[in-house]
Amino acid sequence: MSAAKDKGFVGSVLTLMSGNILAQAVTVGCTPILTRLFPPEAYGEFALAFSCITVLASISHLRYNSPIMLPKDEEDSHALTLLALCLVAGFSALALAVVLLLPETLRGLLGVASPTTLKLIPLGCLFSGGILVLQIRNLRLKQFRRQAAAQFAGAATSRTLVILAGLSGLTAPVVLVAMKPLNDLFLLVTLVAGDFRSFLRQVFGAPTWKRVPAVARAYAGFPKYCGTDLVLMLNMELPTFLLAFYYDPVKVGLYNLAVRMLKQPSMVIGQAIGRSFFQHTADQLNKGRPIGKFVLRVLEFNLILYLFPAVILWAFAPELFGLVFGGEWQESGSYVRILLPVFLLTFISLFTGTLLDTLGLQRERFLFSLLQLAVSLAAFALGAAQGDAATALIFLSAGSSLVLAARIFWVTGKAGVAPGDLLRRTLAPLGAAAVLGAVFFGARPLLGSLAGNLDRHWLELPLAGLLLAAYFAFFYLTRIRRLLAERGQA
Repeated sequence: MSAAKDKGFVGSVLTLMSGNILAQAVTVGCTPILTRLFPPEAYGEFALAFSCITVLASISHLRYNSPIMLPKDEEDSHALTLLALCLVAGFSALALAVVLLLPETLRGLLGVASPTTLKLIPLGCLFSGGILVLQIRNLRLKQFRRQAAAQFAGAATSRTLVILAGLSGLTAPVVLVAMKPLNDLFLLVTLVAGDFRSFLRQVFGAPTWKRVPAVARAYAGFPKYCGTDLVLMLNMELPTFLLAFYYDPVKVGLYNLAVRMLKQPSMVIGQAIGRSFFQHTADQLNKGRPIGKFVLRVLEFNLILYLFPAVILWAFAPELFGLVFGGEWQESGSYVRILLPVFLLTFISLFTGTLLDTLGLQRERFLFSLLQLAVSLAAFALGAAQGDAATALIFLSAGSSLVLAARIFWVTGKAGVAPGDLLRRTLAPLGAAAVLGAVFFGARPLLGSLAGNLDRHWLELPLAGLLLAAYFAFFYLTRIRRLLAERGQA
């Protein structure tokens, strides 16, 4: 434990990132197999179940998982963990009762074909909600290696089982749907496997039960805004429900693949930064230290990391999806182009959600989430009235991007970042991405004429790789090396 305590912010990020990279490497590596075993309509049902689990799990703990990081007394932290786990279990039981009582109503409302899919949703809520609690506990204990191992265990085991089932001829949508609960079950087991006895003693011991009412009252402000997490998850999952309502399961499946691939940078890097950011900023504020400079460094690092790679992805997305996942999935690549702006801003601003929690701005977090939900809903409906699914997603992407940009500006200001400093730190990545993007797109017609009978991508890909290398080399020498050197000041 003492070695873990000596790790700085960058060290904890790298540890969490290693597990995320392995887990997402498994996910990405298995996806081309899964897309050839399961058609887009199966992915559509998987997406609907996944969205339901995500939304329900986000409120199952009534946000009592968030303050687990905050108490100075370890016993209070154990009591919060116990309270949150009990709430997750009770909420999941309630969800199961609703599924058993109203199966046909829910199937018609959600557009789910299989009754078994519905029954997997409460189980998925139980596992996923438990993970949201135990991950925060592990962060407090600085058990970054265990959290990284859990990510890999969940991804590898669940996908292996689903692929084996598909190869055996079991290609019904419910088989794909089972991948989410399986992933979360193995992740949950790994999170507690290393110190299961001490976990039971600390969290479920008689002294901890006695503390639960006191911590529930002490942190009663968090449940008041649990609607924030609900609205936040609805923001993320809303397009899945809307596509199912306005269009068909095939469109839902195509959209789901696009989103899952776009989320990989978030899962690999963004979540690792966000979780370590929460632990670090909470610790700094407990010590009475300012966090403005640290927030600005994280924002700049995120901008550098995502900006120009997003430009290159936009250039190749449709052809890349058709090649990797099969011809029937090429339309997903077109959706990637449409959704890139909103996902880019989401990746850059992932840490602002935890920053609002750390600063105690739950009300403002809820209002921002509510605004984004309203704008996204109105924009999608307006776009759907104009025509096809792509038009609806264009309107949704534009509206959500505006709200996210406003949130970044406002939240960083609350953390002590001056507008002038924010502008200066963002100009260099934006300028470099614009210049290199202009070079790449300006060279494409020339490369097309030089290619002759060859596929022009054979010339474009080396150029893209060269420009990416130049981009990261420039920022490593001018900014990233300095940001890493500042870890001792963080």
